[in-house]
Amino acid sequence: MFESAFLKKNIRMNILIAWYIFVDMNIIYLLKKIIDGSPNKQISIRVYGDSMLPSIRSGDVVAVKKVKIYTENDIIVFEYGTEGLLVHRIVKIVGERFFCKGDNAYRVEVIHYNDIIGRVVEIKS
Repeated sequence: MFESAFLKKNIRMNILIAWYIFVDMNIIYLLKKIIDGSPNKQISIRVYGDSMLPSIRSGDVVAVKKVKIYTENDIIVFEYGTEGLLVHRIVKIVGERFFCKGDNAYRVEVIHYNDIIGRVVEIKS
């Protein structure tokens, strides 16, 4: 009896996790389509977390715009594996690779141009 209830709960949990990942991937796809559709298009995203303190606080809204060239020190929004969207700073560019890091974080993420949604052009508290 316990084993059956445990299995049912785990199956429901895995389906729920898969559904969230599916929704996240669809949102990322839609954001890319919206922002890629027009060179002057901006989107606004509410940010949660403390990895960009003190520059960006949890609850701030960032305006994001797609640009052709990204440079070191730009704050960007990008897709990072199964974590979804991250808002971090470009700390180094080597060839086709962008090294990004939160101002208040230790980890460095290595991404490519196609992972980038856009540059943060405005921060609203």
